Amino acid sequence: MDLGTAITLFMNGLALSAILFLLASGLTMIFGLLNVVNFAHGAFFLVGAYVGVALFKEAGLIVGALGAMVSVGILGLFTERVLLSRFYKAETEMSAHLGQLLLTLGVTLVLTEVVQIIAGPNLLSTGDLPGFLNDRVSLFSGGYVDGYRLAVIVVGVLAFLGLALVLNRTRTGLIVRAGVEDADMVQALRINVRRSFTATFVLGSALAGFAGLAAALYYRGTFVTLGDEFLTLAFGIVVLGGMGSYFGSAVGAVMVGLLTVFISYWWPPGQSFVVLALLALVLIVRPQGLFGRQVARA
Repeated sequence: MDLGTAITLFMNGLALSAILFLLASGLTMIFGLLNVVNFAHGAFFLVGAYVGVALFKEAGLIVGALGAMVSVGILGLFTERVLLSRFYKAETEMSAHLGQLLLTLGVTLVLTEVVQIIAGPNLLSTGDLPGFLNDRVSLFSGGYVDGYRLAVIVVGVLAFLGLALVLNRTRTGLIVRAGVEDADMVQALRINVRRSFTATFVLGSALAGFAGLAAALYYRGTFVTLGDEFLTLAFGIVVLGGMGSYFGSAVGAVMVGLLTVFISYWWPPGQSFVVLALLALVLIVRPQGLFGRQVARA
């Protein structure tokens, strides 16, 4: 492999990492912070991909992105307030997680079937991207990166900074983190923890919708199994980085994205083992993940 090819693969890996981070960061907030097992996150991703591509082809990129986020955000709102909320007061955490697991798997099956009935089982192509997003940006030693993939990298960095600001420097972020530790105490201070949790769930869902469109444009099309494939990667990244660790999800996304691209270049079938291999290596050394907190045991 020459240097130019390595640079091109590296930039493609960063673009894939940015998409994985957008998906995994939403899952980190829902799964890691709110302690909600949401297997419907992949279905939200899939709906965002199809809605976003349909609107993109009719009205442009901005409308497609907004449509994907809003539509999936509404789905998240309905799922959290109408369906998942009944499991918050389960007798044990195990029973709550079991109910959440079964419910969100059911939501996944329903949404996937609805998408397949409406759009069909075949690949939905995005067509050409607008303007400079179709152009190649030349790098040194013969390497290059597509304009779209460069834009995705920039969006991923901005999303990381923006969400870090929201979670660590805003009242809502502080309430959510405090509510995870002791919801009853926060509620006693006359703070509506439930509303903050709902807002966090909706934000995480909207990020999944946006990531779905970003992935569809990355591959220049979408298909009905795309959500399942990316959900596996996202859960792996969340566990790899450490449960509830926002920074860990970013590091895990970069590791998985880069390894996936480079391994697929040398050995295409091997890319499916990237997350499993990383998880095995990391969890042997740090069972709590790279940046997760060690849980004390009695």
